[in-house]
Amino acid sequence: MTIEIGRKAIDMFVYLSEGCKSIEFTFTGGEPLTNYDVLEDLVGYAQDCTRKVDMQVFFVLKTNGLILNQDIIDFIRLNGIKVVVSIDGIPSVHDKHRRTACGKGTHSAVCRNLQMLLENQVSCVASVTVHPDSSHLVLDNVRYLNEVGLEQFDIGPAYGTVTWADADSLNLSQSLMDVAGYIRKLSNNGCEIKIGPLYQESEHVGGILSNVWGCHAASKNLAFLPNGQVTGCSALAMLTSKFPKLVPFQLNKFHFC
Repeated sequence: MTIEIGRKAIDMFVYLSEGCKSIEFTFTGGEPLTNYDVLEDLVGYAQDCTRKVDMQVFFVLKTNGLILNQDIIDFIRLNGIKVVVSIDGIPSVHDKHRRTACGKGTHSAVCRNLQMLLENQVSCVASVTVHPDSSHLVLDNVRYLNEVGLEQFDIGPAYGTVTWADADSLNLSQSLMDVAGYIRKLSNNGCEIKIGPLYQESEHVGGILSNVWGCHAASKNLAFLPNGQVTGCSALAMLTSKFPKLVPFQLNKFHFC
């Protein structure tokens, strides 16, 4: 993504959010830190734009955790950016699917950089992708990452590149039940841990989430692709070539009133 496209995306977000008290920008990819100069510019630009309309701004950075260094971490900390790190748990599980171009496992490097983030008091979330072959190990992975120092997790199954057999799906279902038990045990001992999608609110007790349930794609959330295309969700970006209807318009053709 160029700075020009990125700034237009921010302009459009702020324009569509008129009247809101806060706004959140999420930088994802691919790997956003391969385009760090643009990221740095857009954070400052978003701060300037939201300051003019008296809107509080928040940032989230999704990263594989490999490119981090002290200068980048200082920038993240100074700007209050929450970091979502892709790390799947124990070394054998993570390294099975997250390797370098030459086939080397990345777990040790990601853990080392993750520790730097935590030591610098950066808010971190572990993004745990569950593959069918590790569907029975979710609790082991969560427990391991919790012992590393993480207290927030997003757990989601791999999709688009894998096939889930019924047995694997049942394993995942049981694993999430086991994780729920782990949350309850920690909570009873006075320890707080947040694991999506098992947040307390997700029980939907009494229909309290009837007006807010779902991912808000295209209602409160928009995703801007590097080429200026706009879609409702970053997870749909990979499908736009096969399903062009997912792209309602080009950002560079959008004109403000």
